Amino acid sequence: MAARMVPGATLVTAGFLGAATARLDPQLRQFLWQKNISLKAFRLSDCLGKRDLPQLTALFEWLGGLFARGILKAPALEYVHWKQGSEKWLQDAIWKQEQGSVGQRKTILVFEE
Repeated sequence: MAARMVPGATLVTAGFLGAATARLDPQLRQFLWQKNISLKAFRLSDCLGKRDLPQLTALFEWLGGLFARGILKAPALEYVHWKQGSEKWLQDAIWKQEQGSVGQRKTILVFEE
């Protein structure tokens, strides 16, 4: 992605970039230096914490409207129901998710009593 960015661009991430001690890929380091690309992390919890209730209500109504009109689409989900005593099944579901790739269904673990 960095190769397609114009000099001085900013890449906003909405997720985890890696451990603070992780080393940058040499090619990414090259783009950061030569193209002066900035990395910025987006944290929804920080953003929402700065807004009052009427602002939050308006934001969620706006997002709900985007979903209702089909402009935004929810990711595909796979629900895994887990009951006490079926640990092997739960481990298999977690392992399957860890082996996945971008664009695969997101796993939601549902813990039942």
